[in-house]
Amino acid sequence: MSKKKVEGLIVDAKQMVDAFSVLDNVPSRPGIVSSMAVQMGVDSGGELRLALSAEVSAVARAGVKGDVNGAGKRSMYIDRRLFMPFVLVARDSHSQAPFNIQIEKRRVIVRQGHRKAAFDVLPETGGYGIPAKGAGTILKSEHLIELLQVARSCATADPASPELNCVYLSSSQRGVELYASNQLVMFHAVTSSKDAKLVSDLAFPLWIAEFLSAKGLQDMCIKEKAVELRLSQGVLWQGVSLKAQKSFPHKRVDTLVHEGKFKWPCRFKVRADRLGHVAARFNQYLTCVRRQDWVLSAKGTAGASQILLEVRVPQGVFKEWLSTESPIAADFMLEWPLDVLLPVFDYVSKIKKAVIAVHCGEKTPYFLEAGDISVIVAQKKTA
Repeated sequence: MSKKKVEGLIVDAKQMVDAFSVLDNVPSRPGIVSSMAVQMGVDSGGELRLALSAEVSAVARAGVKGDVNGAGKRSMYIDRRLFMPFVLVARDSHSQAPFNIQIEKRRVIVRQGHRKAAFDVLPETGGYGIPAKGAGTILKSEHLIELLQVARSCATADPASPELNCVYLSSSQRGVELYASNQLVMFHAVTSSKDAKLVSDLAFPLWIAEFLSAKGLQDMCIKEKAVELRLSQGVLWQGVSLKAQKSFPHKRVDTLVHEGKFKWPCRFKVRADRLGHVAARFNQYLTCVRRQDWVLSAKGTAGASQILLEVRVPQGVFKEWLSTESPIAADFMLEWPLDVLLPVFDYVSKIKKAVIAVHCGEKTPYFLEAGDISVIVAQKKTA
């Protein structure tokens, strides 16, 4: 008895799920067709190629068997809102059955085990792009990646301010210096890791920084006009903003950091781990409160050895007292955006024996320093 001929394309379940997990990092944007329709085709190497594109772009690949030649060279476009959940449900069901894909003129039939779906082929569209050519520079520094994730919280998320919609990286004799700003907060850090070396300064795109801890990340590649994250089944990339590359105010940050450290009086010092634990508790208290209301105030009295940390929201107030490293020199009261600084406090709390020093004058911004991180926070203007 002859074996039944395998129809269509056969794709390993794990490879298919991993490929769609790469695509799932691309946000859905109703006005951007390339973010809503999965581009699917078989490339010249005989692999299934899948793509999506929005602020960040992704190309994923999976090995195929079966009727590769019958699939043709044209790309298919399938609604991600239907295609993606059908594939990713296999991740939860742990099904090992391969996917079978049959490509028809106006429909794509996908089977896995006892499951079957038929998807309409959408009109052809563009905007998917391809990864930038060239080898680039591979960065494998875990310390740099960790600092990038911390710096991201202090950057401007709004692309309407492109010069601040990044984490700016600059190579110096000290190593790689990181800068970020959202106008209210300015961030500076340094890593001297041997694995963190740049050929030139780079305005690291903000959106792709979110995926630096993505599952399956193999390495990060810096190219002249883009940053690529290479994963086990594909690539994520985002272009570098020319506006950010030319106009990020890193010299202004350097000036304020120098003034804060050497010219503004030190108000108090506290152990970083203790402040980090207090901030983490406030974070737990405020889980259901909108983050814009997360304002942390600190008060101290001359001669005292404790400061009062307080968060007030419309529904209540939380207070904790924290011991200082030495008696407070003069009365003070300050306010910080807790939602922005929380990742900073969490990072420095893990530095062994680190102390956070807070400097400010009557009309200067607040300067915070601990370990390899410095932060400038604008003072709230009073009438």
